[in-house]
Amino acid sequence: MPRAMVIDWGDGCRDVLPPFSLPSPPWRLRHVGILVTDARDCWKCHAPVRDTGVCVVVTDTAGLTSWWVGAYSPFEAMFSESFTQTLAAKFGVRRMYSKSMGSEYMANTCMKCGALFGDNFIFNDFNGRGGGFSNTQYMANPCILYELIAPWDSQPRQYDFWEPGFYQRVDPSRITRVVPPNVGHQFWRSPTS
Repeated sequence: MPRAMVIDWGDGCRDVLPPFSLPSPPWRLRHVGILVTDARDCWKCHAPVRDTGVCVVVTDTAGLTSWWVGAYSPFEAMFSESFTQTLAAKFGVRRMYSKSMGSEYMANTCMKCGALFGDNFIFNDFNGRGGGFSNTQYMANPCILYELIAPWDSQPRQYDFWEPGFYQRVDPSRITRVVPPNVGHQFWRSPTS
């Protein structure tokens, strides 16, 4: 199995990059959902927090299926207002200002103290502080997939949400439970809103 590449920047910071490249477009979208890992401690108040991200399962033109988890940012404009509220209430995902980014975006937060867990902790083990998807100490922890009803058909295409560098590959054997979508819930904005 390929190994992750570690980049040491020489200033005490290091990045761990995933050993896999993104599949080549076009892709068939198989699943989309919210992926949730086991709890770990908040960096600020030490309360238990769960890492979450948007999970996409795609099949490339060669027929290879891969599972990826990524940041909420590329999907934010597509989420309905009611689903955005559900993400905040259930998972602590909300718009926060990041000093590092110099902007506000949807991110994981601690539900107790409100501390920001930036996007980079989803797909990057920045300075050894990555979370349940990027830090090797958590890579075997189980995940729960909350499936969403995809707003696209499964025809091969290039998707706007797929931004290189914003995703981490996930081993599907980590997914121990799949929660079917709430069919009555409006996940996505209507095309006219």
